[in-house]
Amino acid sequence: MSRGVKSSQSSAARAMMSSMGTPAGLSSFLGGFATGLENRANAERESDYVVSLKLLTKTSEITKQKALDRLLELMKSTSDEVLLRFASATVETIIQHARHPKPTIRASSYQLLQALMSKNKELKKTIVPELKVLSGVWVMGMNDMETAVSQAAAAAFDAAFPAEKKTLMLQQFMDAIMVSLRTAVEEVMASKKPLQDDSLDPNANRIYAALKSMGYMVKQVSAAQTAVLKFVQDPQLLGALLPPREAPKSYLLVKTPLARSAVLALLRDVVSFCPATPKVHQLVSQALFGSILDPNVAMASRTWELLLFWCRSNVSDVVSHMKGGFLDDVVNCFMGCQQGELGEVIFPCLFPLLTSLSKDARCEGILDEFCAALVERLSVMSETPNVSAHDLEVVLTALMECWELHCVRKKTSRASEDSVELLTVISFNVVKLIQTEAKATRYQAVIIATMAKSLLKTANRCEDVFRQCLTVIGAQPGAAFRVLPDSPEPAVQRSFSLFQARLLGRLCASTSTPLPPVPAATTTSPTTRTEGASTAHCKALAADVANKWLLQQVAVSPDEHKWVQLAAFFDETRDTQFFPSDAVADAVLGILCAYVRHTHDEETSAQAHTRESRAALATLVKAGLEWKHRPASQDLMEATSSTQEHTLKEAALRHLMQDPARLCEVLTCAVAQCDVAGVSQCVAVYVERELNLSEEQRRGVLEALCTSVKETLAMVTESAADSDAGSATTSDSASSYSSSKTSPTSSASSSASSSSTSDSGLDSDTADADTSAAGGGDTTNLAPEARERMKKWGQLLRSGGAFAGLLHLDAAYVVGHLLKPLSYISAAVATRVFVEQYISVKAMRIALQRQQYHIEGSGSSGSEGNDDLVAYAMERKVHWSSIADCNAVTAEVEELLDSYSVRPEDRDAVAMDLLHSVFSNDDDLPLSFFAVYRLPQLAPYASTACLQSFATSESVWQQAAVEVQAAALASNESALSLYDGYLSLDLLRPTFTTTVRTAQLVRLTDSVDGAAAAVAMANVDPKAVARVFCQLLRVAASKEVLADGVCRTLFGSVFPAMLACFDVAEVAVEVAAIVTSTEGPMAAAGVPYLLPTLAAVLRDVAPAEDTVFLRRAIRLVSAVSSTAVTALFHAEGAKGVSPVLAAAYTTFFSVLDEVADMLRFNIAAQLPAEQERLLLEASCQLPMWDLTTAKLTLVVLRHLASLPAVADSTVKGLIAYASKQTPLSGLELLAELSCTHIPTPDVYSELIRVIIDALCRCHRLRHLPPNGRLQKESGGSLMGSAPAALTTLRRVVMAAVLARRGVVLHSRMDSVLRSTVNLVVFDAVCEAVSQLRSTKEGEVAPLAKLIAFTSRFMGDLLTSDVMTLRGSETSVEKIASVLCFAYAWLFATSIAKLEQLGVSTVAGVIRSVCLLANLTLMRATVPLAVPMQFIMQRFSLKPLREEYSTAQPAKVAQFRQQNLVLTKTQKQKMLLFPYLLSWCVYLTSVPPPPTEEAQGTGSNVARDKDWQRQVYTLLDLLFALMLTPMERASTRLDSTFIGASLNAGTAGDSSATGPLGFELVALTRVDAPDQMAQLARGAFAVFTQLLHGNTLSLTKSWLETVERKGRSLFYSSVDQHITGILIQESFLSVLRRSPDGSSSFSVGDSCSVEVNVAQQLIDLSYEMEDAKVAVRITFPPAFPLHPPVVEHETGRECGVSMKKWRSWMLKMSVILFGGSANVWECIDLFHQNLDAHFRGIEPCPICFAVVSPVNHKLPDVRCSVCHNSAFHSNCLYTWWATGSNNVCPLCRSPWIAE
Repeated sequence: MSRGVKSSQSSAARAMMSSMGTPAGLSSFLGGFATGLENRANAERESDYVVSLKLLTKTSEITKQKALDRLLELMKSTSDEVLLRFASATVETIIQHARHPKPTIRASSYQLLQALMSKNKELKKTIVPELKVLSGVWVMGMNDMETAVSQAAAAAFDAAFPAEKKTLMLQQFMDAIMVSLRTAVEEVMASKKPLQDDSLDPNANRIYAALKSMGYMVKQVSAAQTAVLKFVQDPQLLGALLPPREAPKSYLLVKTPLARSAVLALLRDVVSFCPATPKVHQLVSQALFGSILDPNVAMASRTWELLLFWCRSNVSDVVSHMKGGFLDDVVNCFMGCQQGELGEVIFPCLFPLLTSLSKDARCEGILDEFCAALVERLSVMSETPNVSAHDLEVVLTALMECWELHCVRKKTSRASEDSVELLTVISFNVVKLIQTEAKATRYQAVIIATMAKSLLKTANRCEDVFRQCLTVIGAQPGAAFRVLPDSPEPAVQRSFSLFQARLLGRLCASTSTPLPPVPAATTTSPTTRTEGASTAHCKALAADVANKWLLQQVAVSPDEHKWVQLAAFFDETRDTQFFPSDAVADAVLGILCAYVRHTHDEETSAQAHTRESRAALATLVKAGLEWKHRPASQDLMEATSSTQEHTLKEAALRHLMQDPARLCEVLTCAVAQCDVAGVSQCVAVYVERELNLSEEQRRGVLEALCTSVKETLAMVTESAADSDAGSATTSDSASSYSSSKTSPTSSASSSASSSSTSDSGLDSDTADADTSAAGGGDTTNLAPEARERMKKWGQLLRSGGAFAGLLHLDAAYVVGHLLKPLSYISAAVATRVFVEQYISVKAMRIALQRQQYHIEGSGSSGSEGNDDLVAYAMERKVHWSSIADCNAVTAEVEELLDSYSVRPEDRDAVAMDLLHSVFSNDDDLPLSFFAVYRLPQLAPYASTACLQSFATSESVWQQAAVEVQAAALASNESALSLYDGYLSLDLLRPTFTTTVRTAQLVRLTDSVDGAAAAVAMANVDPKAVARVFCQLLRVAASKEVLADGVCRTLFGSVFPAMLACFDVAEVAVEVAAIVTSTEGPMAAAGVPYLLPTLAAVLRDVAPAEDTVFLRRAIRLVSAVSSTAVTALFHAEGAKGVSPVLAAAYTTFFSVLDEVADMLRFNIAAQLPAEQERLLLEASCQLPMWDLTTAKLTLVVLRHLASLPAVADSTVKGLIAYASKQTPLSGLELLAELSCTHIPTPDVYSELIRVIIDALCRCHRLRHLPPNGRLQKESGGSLMGSAPAALTTLRRVVMAAVLARRGVVLHSRMDSVLRSTVNLVVFDAVCEAVSQLRSTKEGEVAPLAKLIAFTSRFMGDLLTSDVMTLRGSETSVEKIASVLCFAYAWLFATSIAKLEQLGVSTVAGVIRSVCLLANLTLMRATVPLAVPMQFIMQRFSLKPLREEYSTAQPAKVAQFRQQNLVLTKTQKQKMLLFPYLLSWCVYLTSVPPPPTEEAQGTGSNVARDKDWQRQVYTLLDLLFALMLTPMERASTRLDSTFIGASLNAGTAGDSSATGPLGFELVALTRVDAPDQMAQLARGAFAVFTQLLHGNTLSLTKSWLETVERKGRSLFYSSVDQHITGILIQESFLSVLRRSPDGSSSFSVGDSCSVEVNVAQQLIDLSYEMEDAKVAVRITFPPAFPLHPPVVEHETGRECGVSMKKWRSWMLKMSVILFGGSANVWECIDLFHQNLDAHFRGIEPCPICFAVVSPVNHKLPDVRCSVCHNSAFHSNCLYTWWATGSNNVCPLCRSPWIAE
């Protein structure tokens, strides 16, 4: 302390000692201390030291403070000897003052201790004995409440002990320290009085320091944990200090929040470093429960620290010990927080708290609860005035952190959706918060920074959530949620737009910083690569959404807000490397240019803008001029040159162009960068100055031109690494231009280096992302840029242009250097192949499986060894354009080529070379060429003749052929016998490459009219044309792998045109030779499988009544028949034919029979005379040949145009020959024989008898009851009881069907043969269906084909053919079980298995079963409810809706959506046919008798509810089916089956849809090409059945659950299609009661009925004497949805009261509500009611009438004396009036009425 500030006491003491001199001894003054100093200066310092020590005994705090300050000053200058002598006194002073109430004195005492301990070691050793007492005080000082005190004590401790000895010191004096601390607490608690204040009450600091020191000891000395835990668990000590929820007045720390916080701090240290016992958990839980709502900041800080540390220990134990409702208190804590400082404590702690708690399953919903509360808090803040930006930042940061945790932690199925919805709510609240300009200025920066930071953090972990959030923020059309309501207020809308702009801009600005380059020698881990790819993709997502949003803003009509929003976005991206996409940049620059030019022209308009809009425009202009890579940037610079400083750029560029050498450099760089504006400016200068290029300069520019074109090609073909290298090259060349001495800004006009990097997506950042994303998933589509370059070059290089003239371009240079790269670029950017348009879904699944097996087998997904090149190329092709864009580029380049008169031969050479290279899988070609959508896009500049030549090349078709599994086809006898010309999927090996190329060839052939080229070539090279046609047959055989559209093109266009080739006979002969050959590429392992395909193609392309087609088909069939005769016989006799070839011929002619049936014209063969003579001679000797030859000879014989008759002797010989064969072989031979021309009836009858006998010997019924003949013949056969083998079953069925065809051809139908064949086929179907799920895997397909084979046979049957079966209860029940079994089989079979079997085959199976059921089960007299319920209850679709409410009726759009879903599901469509058919059977069959169990009340209610639910579900399905469009591509409601009735033109006319409502047979057309149309018709049929009986009321109630538009559809449709027929049924039910069939007849003596069919009404009348009652029943429109109306015409004449009439009318109406079947019941009720009314009534004795002629009443008064007949009251009164006597007219007694 300086002398100028000494106290008066100190100055007086010094004066006294100076006057007296140094005494001989100072022990009397200092209490025994002596100095022994000789030096005066040392003496003065010693005396000062002694005085200061003495002054510290004073009571004045000021004196003490000054004395301590003086001691600190003297400590620096006093010698060590003096300090050593006074060390004990100094330490004692320190101990005494370290507990002083005044903080400054405590701090000074510790500073003194620090100064003392900083001296030498001897002094420290002197203090060591005092440490035991000093240590406790010292530790408490380090944990003092005052920061200055604690810092001073800590500094002294650091000075006293080195780091390695601190813990040893604390361990050594641990006991003393703990005793000191405990004593301090006990002493304070002993007072038992509440402490007054933290700063005023010294005990508050004392207990605070003691408790904090205990925590300090726990952390520093592990051995102290025991003592501390003992203290903590003592209920009299710490237990009494725990803060309660509502502190009583007697609570010690009630007024000292800092002291209270020390309790929590101690518990925090205990939780962190001590074992967590249940007792500790209970104490912590109690402490937190009491302090969580404490509003004090210090308490809140310690509370949340304790809570966080506690939750880190063991979350499960923590949650278990939490008090009930504690988490609700936590929510209330931050919801009720109104202090800024308190919020800074609480809100940052929420995220770590939830991070811990959300790990426990019991706290599963706590995250949602906290998020909801924080959102509510944010909403409250939006309504609270004067909220500081910092407070908002604290709350919003906590909310966004919780949202981040929500994105990461939530694992439910709706987690992603919930996270996006939460962000949507947050965004809406912040938008409301900043809707005013003042609030936006205050809060906008905080909001944007906080939300952008959270979104970017989430992007790396939850990319899907990030993507969806971007769509919500950007208000994209496909966004799951919308931030704003439908009609927001203008202020809210503007606020949201600015929010969008700022946030999207901040996201783009934050993601535009390039990633640090990875060193070449560093090995990047998979995790790093994944994160890099994810980051790059998130950047791409943010940029994509931002670009879309910018385009939306650009499209908005110009206004001030538009510029403000765009400026806000680019203000965020300023000084970053973000650039918008080319389209966005061009759009923004375009509107800026237009706007700037407009405002420049109109000064007044510019002055009218506000300061805000002018600043926004300035920002946009600055940003736009930075996009130097866009040509429009130059336009903007020119537009703003007059008012902006950017005019220097244009001047610099002009200056640069003054030098011809530099001008050539500028031109070369502009050409290299495809800068059209720069090239045009340079060329203009050349033209203006009449300059020319030297030869060297010309070569340089041409080299730059080739380089630019090649770079464009490389940009869309090479890999990411190659593209990166190319980008570097371009960048280097551009930088050399930009670094010009004369013009550092010249890049603005000539598209500087950034144009080839950021715009192309080839900068280092994007390249890294592309490399890390295998397959280029994140690669930018550069096709638009390539197209733009192509268009630019097409315009610049066109012959006659200035640039072309400057370079002296000619056709030779174009062909030699430009034609091929331009063609390759066009192919590279062509549309990517859409495989679903070429390959069927079922084949796609198989191809994907094979590809997956290949990848798993090879261990790599690369192209090496990948035999499915198209599949791999599709993954790698990222640069592609739309078809319209491709056409535009093609037209531009074609104009360029035409301008140089490039020959078609040169163009075709390049195109043909590329096409053949692609089909030969040339490894030198880029992968993108193999995934082109259409083949003409590979050769856009080729001539039509070139493409026709390619499409008619046999080798090309062979390269694209789908592989056939020949071995499987040849080894499967069942598959061969049932082979119909089209291979099933299990016999094919489709790949994307072969299938897509085959389909592309089909489309190419159709588009370039390749068939016409083939026809033209037929005369020149018929063999080549025949081979091409056979290649098309191979394609047709594999049609299962082709998409429906391709099949339609093949069969609807290509094949019909190709048939013209057969006008040349040589082509037909050659085709027949190829398809019947068992060797060569067209045969599969010796199987000529294309021969049946030829017939199938003829069947599927056969037009109706086309003589040209018939002529060509006959020529083709004649050629095939000729080859058959040649294969069978020669002049010496039979050659013998292989069974495989014979089967192929048989199938060919069998399919021809189908064609003949379809056309009603026999396509018969016309053989040469010699061959026909040979065949006829051989037919007479058939019994001499082998069985195969004989059968095939009969097949060929019956297809001859001459239709030769078979001699009787030959027939008898064949019958005898067949009897020597096995019964089945004989049956097959005789069945073929029956189809030939046998003119003798007796012989043919004998043949029929033998066939029936053979059929009975070959088959034994296993399921259906036998007829007499089958039973007799089967009983005597030698067949065993085991089920028939599949082969036997197949042969029997085919022979039976063929035999029936034979008798039909002969116009004879033997009843025995008919019933036998029908029974055999039905039984075989039952047997095959029953074996479907029990047979071996390999036999399922033959079984299915066998059942499908019978469908055509059953389609020709009538109900009369099955009357015997319908009358048998066993047959009906068995067929019902077959229907159930077939449905169950289809239900359980996977889609992949169905596709393997063949969808057409499975459809044939279901059609056959449905036909059988329709013939036998419909309106059966056997109860079928139980088996039909089996199908009805196994609904294959998810119900359309869960609740049926009239308050919220279902929309028609829901049912239309269901219809679209059904259209795309093949299996579901097939399942619906038997499902709907089962409903028809159920509704038309006899109801089952009621059981005792079903008669209970409770069961009835439950059953009725289930039945109602079932019917409602059915009606939903029917409505969805009725909404099927009548035309495939139509989307109009009135073009659907049910909506067609809305058209005014179809009212009352069903020509548009045909008759609907009664076409049950539609439910059997499972194999129809328009399945949905058949289901729609079947749905109407089912709906009609629901309009009867008890289902009518359910139908009406269901209609109430559909919106009004849907109900009107039903009413109009029913009225048009159903009502008329049902009314006729009602009239017929009445007319059946007419004795003579007339429309008017009587019922009984008094009632008459008149039916008026024209007016659709029934009149009922009842006559009694002169009175008459009339009732009319009127049938309204949409009957029976609208029930008939019962109208009371007259009735008072019969004396019936109005009350009774109303009752009768009500009963009649209720009866009619049940539908048409109850009309007669209603008439009968009317008759019975009136009969009962008049029964037993005697006439009135006065008027002798029953009905009074006056008031039309019945006799109603009676005498109580005689009780005779009743009188009319009117008659009685009249009689009394005339006779003047009130007596009874009968007994003459005074009148007394009853």
